[in-house]
Amino acid sequence: MSAASTLNISKNTILCHACAGDVNDEYVPCQGFCNAVFHLNCSGVKTELLKEIAAHRQIFWLCRSCTTLMTDLRHRRSVQCAFEAGQELSLSHHNRIVEQLKSEILSELKSELSSNFAKLIASNSLTPRSSGQGAGGSRGTGSRRLFDNNPAPPPVPNPLPPKDDVGKHGGLADGVPKDDADGNGIAASVEDRFWLYLSRVSRRVNEEQITKLAVDRLGVNDIKVKMLVAKEGGLEIDPVLSSIPLASSYLIDGFNLHGLTQLNSCINVYNNCLDLILVNDVVLPKCAVFEAVEPLVPLDIAHPALEMVVDVPAPTVTTEPPSTIQQPFNFRKANYAAIKEELSY
Repeated sequence: MSAASTLNISKNTILCHACAGDVNDEYVPCQGFCNAVFHLNCSGVKTELLKEIAAHRQIFWLCRSCTTLMTDLRHRRSVQCAFEAGQELSLSHHNRIVEQLKSEILSELKSELSSNFAKLIASNSLTPRSSGQGAGGSRGTGSRRLFDNNPAPPPVPNPLPPKDDVGKHGGLADGVPKDDADGNGIAASVEDRFWLYLSRVSRRVNEEQITKLAVDRLGVNDIKVKMLVAKEGGLEIDPVLSSIPLASSYLIDGFNLHGLTQLNSCINVYNNCLDLILVNDVVLPKCAVFEAVEPLVPLDIAHPALEMVVDVPAPTVTTEPPSTIQQPFNFRKANYAAIKEELSY
């Protein structure tokens, strides 16, 4: 019978439910309804097997009495419901821990971004106040902004001296002012930018959330966000969107090279797909994978139970029709002489 047990060592004196003796060494508890305790020798199972069962928490060891009770569907169903309730409680507790860690990581990321941006901009002298002050300038007492909404006008280049042949050949085109042609009037404002690369971002975070984070922490509105990796999930990663070589793209190339296709699209509670089902082009139209409604294995929050349906054609059996030719009867003749001799005694 499938069952998990744990080998325990206790300092308190416990009675064995099989021999009624004191248990002062290793023992194995029944994880059924009775919760009885047995010596390793009294359990009727080899010690190596019990230690192997103890290493797998999804297996339960039951004594003979509880094994008999498990033949009843009601008792078996009650154990299954208790196990599922424990799994649900563990999952809810795990989700609370994940949400707490997510909020802490987000706050740390905000503070780190704020400090790093301030140091980088101050070192490059991109702020108007740091670049506009001279050697003897006075520093203002107000709060410094990382970016100014009204940037300083670009420097005006020195005008070139006029040439002698400007007026002879007409010089500038009609309708174009001289100041504009010299570059004194209209000048394209060159905006300095820098890129910040974020890694290990959750797939559930979209571009709007990253933009809002940068706007809130930096106090600017001109933010450009570009995703370097596709967000569809699974193994559908577009290598064209990223200049960084990804191991996942190499994995897809290996699948395609050998003619394999990843068939599983079922995701776990973390919105990830950790189980791969690889089939070739011949089997692909005959296979279907979906999450099992009534799983036959213990529930796992990271690996959902999968059910695979394969369309296997029935083997064709060919039988030869019976022959219509009349065969002559060939009965063995009796030895009448021997029969007469035996009956004469």
